[in-house]
Amino acid sequence: MKYGMPTMIEFESLKEVLDAASTAKASFVELNLNFPYIEKELKNPSAKQLLDNYNLEYTLHFYDEFDFGLDYELIKGYIDSFIKWCSICNALGIKSINIHLNPGRVVTISGKKNYINDIYYKTFYNNIMLNLKRLKEYANRFNIVLTIENVKSEPFVKEIMQIIINQFNFTYDIGHDYTTGNSLYSLYKNAKLYEMHLHDATKDTCHLKLGSGELNLESYLDLCNDETYVVVEVKEYKDFIESINYLYGKN
Repeated sequence: MKYGMPTMIEFESLKEVLDAASTAKASFVELNLNFPYIEKELKNPSAKQLLDNYNLEYTLHFYDEFDFGLDYELIKGYIDSFIKWCSICNALGIKSINIHLNPGRVVTISGKKNYINDIYYKTFYNNIMLNLKRLKEYANRFNIVLTIENVKSEPFVKEIMQIIINQFNFTYDIGHDYTTGNSLYSLYKNAKLYEMHLHDATKDTCHLKLGSGELNLESYLDLCNDETYVVVEVKEYKDFIESINYLYGKN
């Protein structure tokens, strides 16, 4: 397994992120486009030289809101952006792009959450099947690995995952799964698990430092192999350091 550091809100530049990851002896960094400075600096002509200065590998986390739902204009915009970032990642030596499999918009009626993509499931399903295939084709052209991350284990999303499980590479976010029913573990046993987002969790919250929640972390790590990219996805650098120490202490 390769242990990596996520982008964190306490840092303000790409160099700060890379310095911190290098100090912590991480194997790679997941660069996250949700942070504006990451998006801006990766487009800078000097980015390649900066990344090459460190003994690190890199993956990319695409925008969280990427949604295959019902708005064709938004879908087109995100796909166009994805193609652009495939080209940028190829030039920078970034190995993969991670996208969310989002359940989409919610309408709450009498306290019950109703997902629009579930209500219009046929259209959502058709969009998913068509556009995931397109994204994988675009990624392959640029020698980029497309990975798909679980967000919420809603039944209609899990149904799609069961259909595509042998067709794509996946990122297993163990905390997202645990806080929404813990129903994907057996499914991921047979998946192409390219990446894992590792953090501790309780029933109510996730992204906790390792060893501070309820998860049997070893059982999740057993799903990984030597080449799996494991992002220790906590939100503060001090928690990352403590989590890395926990991992190596356990090993």
